[in-house]
Amino acid sequence: MSRHLAGEAELLGEAAFTGRLYRVAWYPGLVDGEDGDVVHGELHRLTDPARGFVRLDEFEGVTRGTSSVTEQDEYARVERTVQTDTGSTVAWVYLFRGDVTVLQRVAPGRWDPAI
Repeated sequence: MSRHLAGEAELLGEAAFTGRLYRVAWYPGLVDGEDGDVVHGELHRLTDPARGFVRLDEFEGVTRGTSSVTEQDEYARVERTVQTDTGSTVAWVYLFRGDVTVLQRVAPGRWDPAI
């Protein structure tokens, strides 16, 4: 997906979000949490959001063409405030919807597939 984003999005820089990060499998799951960690990631601007979100939603397990989350969706795409080098902004993030009680928490909020 990172190669796809490189061709269809502009990397704006690093961003941080207050929440918790978990290892779901070979991929991470982010959940909300004001009392959580600072989770680090990247902020991208899609050149064609309508087309870009179709592919991203499919990759993240979000049902295409629905305005609300369905039972089988592993993630939900929601707007949240993120922190950047220049301040805060509202961005779309994908939040994990599964049970995290049995998952390994990723501290300090930086995803490393080798962990």
